[in-house]
Amino acid sequence: MRHDLELSSLQSPFEWQANMMLLTNHAYVLVFLDEQPNATLREIGDRIGVTERAAHRIVNELVQVGALLRERVGRRNSYEVLPECVIEGPMPSRESVGVLLQVVKESQSNSCN
Repeated sequence: MRHDLELSSLQSPFEWQANMMLLTNHAYVLVFLDEQPNATLREIGDRIGVTERAAHRIVNELVQVGALLRERVGRRNSYEVLPECVIEGPMPSRESVGVLLQVVKESQSNSCN
């Protein structure tokens, strides 16, 4: 097993996304917007590695399910991740968005050797 990628040396979970896809693009958008609530759709797409159009679709879906609030501020949007939201999925476990954010932030501070 190769261990070329040391997670502790990375700036964020987005840097290793191309090598190992552990989360969905929806989860990456939530993590990014939790850190950068005033990001544009272009910035979201660039950071996540999707088109601006795909970022727009993902943000709309997250707003629709109640995981994200979108507020118009002048000519831009500002986002607020709602950690108490539970998103239904194929897995039997029903964890909140806040648990996801907590796990990702904890993984950023731990190394995987």
